[in-house]
Amino acid sequence: MRLPDHLVEWLLKFAKQTARTPDQLLAYILELYYQIWKIGYDAGHEELNVDGIIENYVKYLKQKNLSPKTISKRLKVSKKFLRWCVERRIDLTTIGHDHVNLFLNELNVSKTTKSLYRSILKSFLDILPDLI
Repeated sequence: MRLPDHLVEWLLKFAKQTARTPDQLLAYILELYYQIWKIGYDAGHEELNVDGIIENYVKYLKQKNLSPKTISKRLKVSKKFLRWCVERRIDLTTIGHDHVNLFLNELNVSKTTKSLYRSILKSFLDILPDLI
C-alpha cells in the first residue's frame, strides 16, 4: 500500500506519540472506522427490514378491508414503534409485549391514547412473524 508523504510523516510522528508502531496505529484507526461503518451498515439493513415489514403490513391491512383512516392510524403507530425498536437496536425477530410496554411508558400521551396504541400493537405483534 502506498500513502502520500504527508500521511506517512504524520503516521510516524503520531505512532511515536501514542507508543505504537505505525502498523499498530494504522490497524487501530482502521478498526475504529470499521466499527463506525458497521454500525451504520447494520442500521441501514434494519431500516430496509423495517420498510419490508411495513410494506407487508400494508398489504395485510388492505386485505382486511379496513378503512383508509384505520389503516393510516395502524401504520402510524406501528412505524413509530418499529423506529423505537431500531433506535434501541432491538432484534426485530424478538419483539414482544415487554417491548410494547417499555415503548408506551416512554410516550407522553394520554391513557386513552396508550390504550389505543396497546391495542394496535397487540394485533401488530400477532401478525409480525408473518411480516418479517
